[in-house]
Amino acid sequence: MRPLLLLALLGWLLLAEAKGDAKPE
Repeated sequence: MRPLLLLALLGWLLLAEAKGDAKPE
């Protein structure tokens, strides 16, 4: 697996958690 892809996924999860909503729409 690519580290960049993993970082992107982690970033997305962090963003979702920061927003207080872990579900995109």
